[in-house]
Amino acid sequence: MRTATIVSLLVSSFTLQAQSVSFTDASGLLPTGRVSDHAVGVCDMNDDGLDDIVRMRSYNDGPETLQDVYVALQQGEGEDFIELLIGTMEVPGTGSADAWGLCIADFDRNGVNDLSTGGFYNGVYNFLSNEDGSEFDTDIEAEGEIFVQGMNSFDIDNDGHLDLFVCDDNEISQILLNNGDGTFEDGNAGLFPESDQPSDGSGNYGSVFMDVDNNGYCDLYIAKCRQGVTDSNDPRRINLLFLNDGDGTWTSAGEEAGIDIGAQSWSADFGDMDNDGDLDLIVGNHDAISQFFTNDGTGVFTEQTVEAGLNNAFQYLVIQTTWMDFNNDGLVDIIAMGNGSHTLALNDGDGTFTTYNGLFGGFPTNSYALGDLNDDGYIDVYTTANGYGGWGQEIWEDRMFMNDGGDNHYIKVELQGVESNINGIGSRITINGPWGTQIRDVKSGESYGISNSLFQHFGLGDETVIPELTVTWPSGEVDSFFDVQADQTLVITEGSGVSSLDELPQIQLDIFPNPFEDEVRISMSASDWQEGTLIQVLDMSGRIILEDRVVGPMMSLSMENVSQGLFRYQLLTPSGIVASGSLVKQ
Repeated sequence: MRTATIVSLLVSSFTLQAQSVSFTDASGLLPTGRVSDHAVGVCDMNDDGLDDIVRMRSYNDGPETLQDVYVALQQGEGEDFIELLIGTMEVPGTGSADAWGLCIADFDRNGVNDLSTGGFYNGVYNFLSNEDGSEFDTDIEAEGEIFVQGMNSFDIDNDGHLDLFVCDDNEISQILLNNGDGTFEDGNAGLFPESDQPSDGSGNYGSVFMDVDNNGYCDLYIAKCRQGVTDSNDPRRINLLFLNDGDGTWTSAGEEAGIDIGAQSWSADFGDMDNDGDLDLIVGNHDAISQFFTNDGTGVFTEQTVEAGLNNAFQYLVIQTTWMDFNNDGLVDIIAMGNGSHTLALNDGDGTFTTYNGLFGGFPTNSYALGDLNDDGYIDVYTTANGYGGWGQEIWEDRMFMNDGGDNHYIKVELQGVESNINGIGSRITINGPWGTQIRDVKSGESYGISNSLFQHFGLGDETVIPELTVTWPSGEVDSFFDVQADQTLVITEGSGVSSLDELPQIQLDIFPNPFEDEVRISMSASDWQEGTLIQVLDMSGRIILEDRVVGPMMSLSMENVSQGLFRYQLLTPSGIVASGSLVKQ
């Protein structure tokens, strides 16, 4: 349990530290060169608090075509990655890609993330990790039954175990329900992802689970494409939105929401571009310009591609689209890639974007996975040139590009579910402050067959404190934290927060200095002190590293032998915890 909770609530003005973004090729830190297709991922795969990279290698072994799945393990800023073979897939292939979809999450709740991937009728391969991420067992579901496209891990039946939603190119998308041990069986749990008009249900490419209508439940949006079908009114091409009613039923609402797009769409993502507390939408298309929509606050969308200055931004076949804050200015940006091109649309904060390309040298970008690959608080890019829509017939090894960063602050949040699924997928994290309201919905698997980091990243501009951070879990539990320090990775366990300031302990402590070097002084009023009071200091994993008896209303706490960092203290009387907060050793 890693929490940062302080009693007072700060108010300050918010200054956008707008800045351009640049990247440096750091592929030399990778242990080997790999040639992945478009399905790649970034996630912490060994529970060390650092984002790692999932990538692949196809090869022929006699008459068989195989695809090895690797994880490149991050060791820290400037350090070489270490590679681990997760397992091997048999891949019939289609001549353009072998693995088409990928998502990462902890399917068996053992505390370490697992991986699911699949391709052209070779089954859904689930690679289940042991308890330290050093070995993986392989389980194959739906073998020969599905042409896998995009994939998601999401707790569809809300039983605390993560299920799989698998886009099928040739039929209706399939749902695999978790038996509770990381094995799966066919099911639906009330979700029937059928087209509104009669069809064979095919054309499912990219999918994403996010709370579109702000009712507290994640909804499902499917980007649809049916190659060879030229009629934009054909239901095999109409993007679908299914609203989660919260009672086990789902309602098709794409037309009512205004996002029943008939272009050949391959990917979509929702993000709050104006920090007004609702999600806007970017859709990546093939046969038309990719589209940007704003949300009116009720889950109804209006296209604003031209008004946002994006009508000339995506003059290529778009494969991937994602919202992410690349310059930590507190506003989410848009990244898109495909067919050797890319666009980074930086959010100007006034409803428009400034677009950039050529950020990755001459590398012909096609797909990517995003996360913090050197643990510096800025989002980095792992990118491929291959896979469907890739750059011609020439083979390019994958590249890793590090964000050069800047002076803006950030916070990263990792969730640990208790009653909810262990990754907190489907949770909404909200931070309120001078920037307005920033929101992140936790998702596994997104865009067109990729999986981005499960650490939820927020840029903060020049702010160093978050006045209020709230997590709304799939279970309905709500945890709130106040005056959270910036520039850290905060690990939050379900049930560890409070619901309001009124629930925080009432004894007022004076902590000085804070931050401190070796010793901190703690005082309280004489009337608040009780015999038998203890003070505990916990590290950010919740482990007690120091405990001392409080023998009077004033005391000094020595932390000379403790490393620098953020810690949590709590004051315990015989009746329970009466004060808590944060300590920063510098």
